[in-house]
Amino acid sequence: MTGLGGKFADLVYLLAGDVAFLALIISAILAIILGMGMPTPSAFILAAVLVGPTLLGLDFSVLQTNMFILYFAVLSAMTPPVAVAAFAASAIADAKPLEIATGAVRLAITAFIVPFAFMYGDGLLMVGGWAEIASTCVTAVIGVLLLSIAVEGYWRGRLLKCPRFGFGLAGLLFIAPSWWAVALAVLLVSMAVIATPHLRLHRYKVMI
Repeated sequence: MTGLGGKFADLVYLLAGDVAFLALIISAILAIILGMGMPTPSAFILAAVLVGPTLLGLDFSVLQTNMFILYFAVLSAMTPPVAVAAFAASAIADAKPLEIATGAVRLAITAFIVPFAFMYGDGLLMVGGWAEIASTCVTAVIGVLLLSIAVEGYWRGRLLKCPRFGFGLAGLLFIAPSWWAVALAVLLVSMAVIATPHLRLHRYKVMI
C-alpha cells in the first residue's frame, strides 16, 4: 500500500541495470537484511513481496524466484551480525553468538552459492529432461564437495594455499551450468592434485 515494493525494484534496477547477476546479488543481500530478526516464514513473505517482482522482471520463473528468496530468507537466521539462530544456539552451547554465527556461515558457505546455480540452470529444481537434471545434480554435488574442501583446507591432510584456491575455483565452475566451465574445473582439480604431494597416487607393495 505504501509503494515500498516499487521502490525496492527501482533501487535494484538503479544499481544493477540489466545485469542479472548483479541484480541477484543485490536481491540476496536485501533478502538477508529483511530476514534479520524475523522468523523464516515472515522473512520469506516480506522478501517475496519486495524483491520477487524485480527477479520476475528479469525473466526468471516463479519457481526460481521463490526458491532463491527462500534460501536467503533461511540463511538470514544465521548471518551475522543479528543471527537469531546463533543466539538461540549460544544458550544451548554456552558459547558466544557471533562465533557460532561466523562458524555456521563458514560451514554453510556453499548454501550461499547454490541458489545462483539454479537461477541459471533450473535442473537442480527438477525442471527439464532427465539427462539435464542428472548432469546438473552430479556436477553440483561435486562442486559443493570441492568448495567444502577449499573452505576447510583439508583433504587427506592440510592443503597449501594454491591447491586450496584451485579446489575452490573448480568448485565454483562445477556448480556453474556450463560444460566449458566443467572442463576447466577438471583441469584445475588435476593441477591442484599434482601440486599437493599427499594427494598423488603412490605405489603400494602388497604383502603376501
